Amino acid sequence: MFDEVDDALKRLLEEEMDIDSSEIDIRFEQPKREWSARLNRPTVNLFLYDVRENVKRRTQSPAWLETGGGGNSITQTHQPIWMDLHYMITAWTKDPQDEHRLLSNVIMAFLRHPYLPENVQEGELAENPMEKPIKVAQYDALQNMDKLWAAMDNEYHATVDCTLSLALDPFEEITTPVVKTIDVSTGQSFTPGSGLFEDQGDSLRSWSVAGTVHSGESLEDIRLILLERGQYIPIDPAGRFFITNLREGEYTLDVLVEGRAAEQHILTVPSDDYDIEV
Repeated sequence: MFDEVDDALKRLLEEEMDIDSSEIDIRFEQPKREWSARLNRPTVNLFLYDVRENVKRRTQSPAWLETGGGGNSITQTHQPIWMDLHYMITAWTKDPQDEHRLLSNVIMAFLRHPYLPENVQEGELAENPMEKPIKVAQYDALQNMDKLWAAMDNEYHATVDCTLSLALDPFEEITTPVVKTIDVSTGQSFTPGSGLFEDQGDSLRSWSVAGTVHSGESLEDIRLILLERGQYIPIDPAGRFFITNLREGEYTLDVLVEGRAAEQHILTVPSDDYDIEV
């Protein structure tokens, strides 16, 4: 995808600077001495000298986002990983004033576009729905440039930094069934760790259940109370709720909606469906 970023930046500069490709080159080379010595016409060079994760954009939690897969499934997508692509921009002409003019035009072109325009993107880059921020001539970029130029065995040249941030998602979406009931059994075991217990009937058997509240009302205005326990049941922003340590049988959920009379819903444990329509 990085090669597609190169192509997009080239198209952006050609459009913004009205460059005739027969008169001015846009290249992506390492500006070594032998390379610059071979140039025979004005050239704008964007050398990709550094690629690293932008840790300021890293999302610690949650690493995975959940979206409704529809019905009895749920889809998980990983948070994108943001990479910063650092380009070292130089202009090469015989006249220093022409170099300065080219550099200033490059800076103005990028300043007009804080994000990479969609019309210059192609391929996988265009399919990536995330915006691609562009920063140019930042004060904290391009440190120790004398060492970089020395490593390339070339004379120090006026240099501008351009950083493009790109969201990458190397992970595939995961679609799994929604777990609505968990059967939990406790007791003494002849063989610890095997999961096999002595027969003690259903006295120590419990269930954990999960369901979803479906409503045209704001979920913030809905409250659930398990009457048998007098227990308030939290609802997450997606309408999901979870109740643990239930014995087999029927339970009553009071559904309280602001401005409406209370409704009662019967939960049968275990069951195939615990969703509630309000």
